[in-house]
Amino acid sequence: MSDGIEKSAIFLMTLGETEAAEVLRYLEPKEVQKISAAMMTLRNLSREQIAEVFQDFLVSASSKTTIGLDSSAYIRNMLTKALGDDKAAGLLDRIMHNSDTSGIESLKWMDCAASILSWPSKSRTRCSSSTTSWRSTIAASS
Repeated sequence: MSDGIEKSAIFLMTLGETEAAEVLRYLEPKEVQKISAAMMTLRNLSREQIAEVFQDFLVSASSKTTIGLDSSAYIRNMLTKALGDDKAAGLLDRIMHNSDTSGIESLKWMDCAASILSWPSKSRTRCSSSTTSWRSTIAASS
């Protein structure tokens, strides 16, 4: 098999449209373009070629797994990369202390529009916003 782009293209083609789209959402536009172009050129792949891609994936994934290792460090690093230092620390603190994110604490995890839209409609109508876009967002959800 030639390169990572071609292997990625083959792997994604075997997943199906929905799953492949979900993976592509996390890639940079240039990566999506390169992989999509490689997908367009795939023709008449043998079972052996596809099996080789899956074998390479399994070898790579199994060498990088954190199962049975220091999962707390892995989870801390993963959450920090995904959420930033402050939110990751807050979430880890709640996980460690086995508490939930309810009430006002859960607002930390919502974006502004989602938190406003989750309010009861009477509260939303009393909410004044300084921008037209917020007003139209709130009105659209009523």
